[in-house]
Amino acid sequence: MVKNNNEKTSSDNEPTNLLIPEIYIPRVIHRECNFQQEMPLKNIPIPTSPSFMQEMNKFLVDLEKNLESERTKESIIKVLATKRHVSIGRKTLIEHLCGGFLDQPFKMHFFDDVPRPAYKDKHFTLKGNIVDKQNNVVTLDEPMIFNALLYKSEHPISQIKATRYKEQIIVGNPVIQTSSSIYLRKIAIKEVSSYHPSKMFILVVMPEDIKLVQPYVFTEIVVKIMNLKPCKLRKKYKIEEFFNFK
Repeated sequence: MVKNNNEKTSSDNEPTNLLIPEIYIPRVIHRECNFQQEMPLKNIPIPTSPSFMQEMNKFLVDLEKNLESERTKESIIKVLATKRHVSIGRKTLIEHLCGGFLDQPFKMHFFDDVPRPAYKDKHFTLKGNIVDKQNNVVTLDEPMIFNALLYKSEHPISQIKATRYKEQIIVGNPVIQTSSSIYLRKIAIKEVSSYHPSKMFILVVMPEDIKLVQPYVFTEIVVKIMNLKPCKLRKKYKIEEFFNFK
């Protein structure tokens, strides 16, 4: 039997189960933004209160002190590298001062160091104790005189007593009498070290009896002109520069 094309079978009449995916079209939502444009950084008001200015001044001075200290260390390294053969070491100077005797029962121990760099006419203080070979603090039977002396840092070994202008080179309280604690209060060096070949000094704390107490030696002391002014802005620094954002 021939099937008529116009006739439809029962299967043709059944609905076709096709899955048509749903398509979601997002809607654009117009909202007003309450965000306000930020103030340009260059328009930020600069604090000018006395406390802020004082803190900023201190920050600038401390910053330059740190930079100056690093520059001093670099200059010392360069000097020692080029003139090590003429530079005087700590042990060499002690042997010279004590005539080769290095077996003193007592020595000095300091809590402070000479500022690095030190500044001309700028006072500093050195505190310490007299100790034995085991670093135990001791008290001498009798008080002894201790004297802060300045020496050249290059051979031949020689003490510097006066500046180029015939002034006493160490001022303040460089001489004390004590039996235990060492307290050299407000001493200052009155000449810069750049006038000397090695560009450095050596500071010696010399006891009255070098057979009993060994001298103490501070080496590689650089003295510069004092140009830092705490609580005052340096001319080359301006607070506005820290806030001048572009």
